[in-house]
Parts: sequence; C-alpha cells; structure tokens
Amino acid sequence: MRPAVRTFIRHSLFTNRPLRLYGVYKIRIMYLVIRFICLVVLCANLLAQTPVEKVRAIRAAAEQGEPKGQYTLGMLYRFGIMVPQDDASANKWLLKSAEQGNAEAQNAVGMMYDGGLGVEKDYVQAVKWYRKSADQGLAEAQGMLATMYAEGLGIQKDEAEATKWHLKAAVQGEGKSQFNLGVRYQKGRGVTQDDKEALKWYRRAADQGQVAAQFNLGAMYYNGQGTARDLFEACVWWKIVEKSGDFRVSNNLREVMSKLSKEEVRRALEKADELAKQIARRVEEESNTSSFR
Repeated sequence: MRPAVRTFIRHSLFTNRPLRLYGVYKIRIMYLVIRFICLVVLCANLLAQTPVEKVRAIRAAAEQGEPKGQYTLGMLYRFGIMVPQDDASANKWLLKSAEQGNAEAQNAVGMMYDGGLGVEKDYVQAVKWYRKSADQGLAEAQGMLATMYAEGLGIQKDEAEATKWHLKAAVQGEGKSQFNLGVRYQKGRGVTQDDKEALKWYRRAADQGQVAAQFNLGAMYYNGQGTARDLFEACVWWKIVEKSGDFRVSNNLREVMSKLSKEEVRRALEKADELAKQIARRVEEESNTSSFR
C-alpha cells in the first residue's frame, strides 16, 4: 500500500505555530502587505497633491467627524505613511471611526485588541469588534471571528460557529477562510466530514494563491481523496507550490514526477506555469482593488 501524503492541516507553510486567519501570528506580516497596497492606492488617488496636502485633507475630514477620513487617518498613523508611526494616534482615530459604524475600522480595532497594537491584548474586546464588522458583512472580519470561535479566544470555543463564519467569508471569496473551510470538511470539524467539499474549497483557495491550499490540493489528488487519484494534477499543484518559493514540497514533486511519463511531466509543468501566471495576475488585481477607505 502506498504511503499517503499528509496535508498541511495543523500548521501553515510560513510558521510552525497553528495557522490563524489574519490572527495574532499573522497580523504583522499582513500589515506589511497592506502598507504596500495603501501606498500604491494613495499615490494613484491623490497624485495631484503633495504629501502635506494629502494629510491635511484627510485630517480635516477626520476632525469633521467623517468616518472614512477617521479610518484613513488611523491607518496612516498605524503604518507611518506620510506621518510618524504612532499606535496611540492610530487607535484614537480608528476607534472614533469604528464607533460610527465603519466596518473596516471595526475590524481594525478588533485586530488592535487581538494583536496588542498599542493596547493590552484583550480577546473579549477583539471578538466584540470583529462581530460588529462581521455583522455588516466584511469578509475579513467574518474570518477573524471564525478563528476566535475555533480557538476559544475571548469566547467559548464553538466549532459549528467557526464553520458558519468561515463559510460566510469563503462565499465572498476570502481565500484564507476558503482554506480553513477545506480543512474543516477534510477533518470533520464543525461539519460532516466530506472530502469532496474539502477538495472544492481547497481549489477555490488555491486559485487565489493560498499556498497551503495548493499543497493540500496536490495531496488530495495524490491520495485520491474526494476524487479519483490523479498524479498529473498532483504534479501540477505541487509544482505551483515550488514555484512560489516553498521547496519543502520538492521531494513530493520528484516522487510524483517519477511516476509520470516524460510527456506527462512536460504537460504538467506547462500547465503549472500557466496556472501560476493566472493566479499571480488574479492576486495582483485583487491587491490593486484593495485599499483602506
């Protein structure tokens, strides 16, 4: 009997701690990514203004009580964009915006308490603000709330609620929730175990560049879980993982390539290259449409 290839269930590819959707262990990395996005968006939207003029206009809107202006000013202080980095000022303006019902600000305040950004960590407060944002339909906040339920942070652990909120985020296209939903269906956490559903959600997350989902998708094709065994597809997805820069998949890739003909390997590598380009374009387009408002 061939050995099954284990999926990345318990841990992410980027840390040896349990994977948390935008959680404490990911917040700093996520902020670096968002900082770059924000810089691009601000330069595109306010190109005609000098940095001083930009900040003056944003501050004027914030001081007049405009929630989006308060949120934007808070994020500028959070990342130190055009103003000195200042968590205290960031928290002040984000809270003002959140209290007026701005969903993005509510999510940011949740992360503030979740990650202890300029405040003491307070998971109860994090859950409170994630829920306010999630109830307004913000997918990121829904995924965050799901994670809090899954880990029992600030609220009683509830796998069914975790699954419910991951599903709400996943159907909106939130890639990390799609991955986590795949894990839940594969392991039967808060939902009836179903490899076909796991495969479906891994594929959706994989198409959005979630590397852990790409690995798991390859493993399911290799093992014949939720689908007929397909070494060609396993090769495709593991090659995409390797192309992303994670070479821990390389031994698996060499093994599966050894079971394919030279022509099959050639076609698999061509397909992986094309899919990787499509995924990269999709991720870039999504990044270009993301901003703090």
